[in-house]
Amino acid sequence: MRTEESEVKERLAQKSDVMNYQLLQNFALLLNKTADTIKENFAIEERFYRLYMSAQVFGFLIPIWLLFYLLYRFLTRRRHYIFAQLSFYVASAAALYGLIELLQLIYSIIPKLFLAKLIAFFTSHNMIIVLNVLGILLFLLLFGVVIHKVQQNHARNRARKDTRVLNVKRGCCFNCGTRREHDDTYCAFCGENLKTTCPACGHEIYRYTLFCNRCGEKQDTEV
Repeated sequence: MRTEESEVKERLAQKSDVMNYQLLQNFALLLNKTADTIKENFAIEERFYRLYMSAQVFGFLIPIWLLFYLLYRFLTRRRHYIFAQLSFYVASAAALYGLIELLQLIYSIIPKLFLAKLIAFFTSHNMIIVLNVLGILLFLLLFGVVIHKVQQNHARNRARKDTRVLNVKRGCCFNCGTRREHDDTYCAFCGENLKTTCPACGHEIYRYTLFCNRCGEKQDTEV
């Protein structure tokens, strides 16, 4: 019994080092020779995987952003301001998520060695809090630019709409502000079509009038 046990222990001792197997030795040699190539291929595949994932995220977010942004404009024209504001918040959240994904994509493309050196510099000088503050400020700046552009575009469209309504009230072309003659269909100076039909009764009215002068139906003064 002891002899068999001794033989088993001896065999286990011989096989304890897996590198004694020829196949594993050959594999280790191959791995050492091709280690750099494997790392390069892995880095390329990792980068393409990041692009693939970002494409999926943007393919999901962009339609949502467009849908709720257009819904926001539609509800604003209809003067449903509470629902318009909710739509604006959803569009902003989608834009914010897209911004975060874009930053992650940029991070995956930028050489990580540069970022590692930058972080190491701030860490070695006990300035990690400065790095955090800079990251937060950069994020707030980018998000603020997106919100400012959306609000600026809305304000510009609102001012253009108010100007057109005011021109119609003054008896002028809504587009160029030139005084129109009675029953003109086209502006003599800019060629703009001045008239449309009321969707409720079909009566011909001037574009950008607030109500139909025949049936009193409220008009959609779309910019």
